[in-house]
Amino acid sequence: MTKLFFCTFIIFITLWHQASAAESVYHLIHTLSVSAAGVRLIERFEGFRESIYQCPGGKPTIGYGHVVKDYEKDKFLKGITKEDAQ
Repeated sequence: MTKLFFCTFIIFITLWHQASAAESVYHLIHTLSVSAAGVRLIERFEGFRESIYQCPGGKPTIGYGHVVKDYEKDKFLKGITKEDAQ
């Protein structure tokens, strides 16, 4: 009985910790923003591409380094303008 309780407790703590970490990451992603200076820096280092290309990491990318998600591919088939990329 004690071993079963201990194993259940460990699983509960592990799942609770993972949920807390996921919630923290979600909160950070949805509350942070990039300053104008940060946007200029990203634009300078990423460069602009008007059509989808494979980045060095092998991911489909467009604009100023935006990684194209599967559900966005149709949206970017015709490319993107600099104005839309910002």
